[in-house]
Amino acid sequence: MTEAEIRAVIDVRALPQWQASIDRVKGGFKYLESRLTDNCAAPYQCKEQHQEMGLLRALDPSFAKDVDSAWIRSLSAMICFAHIREDLADQLEQELHVYQANAAAFTVDRGDIANFSTK
Repeated sequence: MTEAEIRAVIDVRALPQWQASIDRVKGGFKYLESRLTDNCAAPYQCKEQHQEMGLLRALDPSFAKDVDSAWIRSLSAMICFAHIREDLADQLEQELHVYQANAAAFTVDRGDIANFSTK
């Protein structure tokens, strides 16, 4: 039999293990969602860390077009910026046009790992 014929005969959704496997996967996603939204016990909450990791998007030039004043202002609410200069958001907003212009001029071949990781 060919692979296509085998796939036509075997329907994994009809296997007895299918629903149990799906339920486990759903449980895993529910668990992650609870941690990322702080809808769990305090020691397991990671909403703040998730927000901080989101800052890495600013290093991707393709994200620059999505950065606006509201995104910059949202940084002020983050704990990791609590002890930085009060005027940080103002300063970043003033530099936003420079960041966006530099990012727009940046090109990289994402299909070439060496080029992408060294540029």
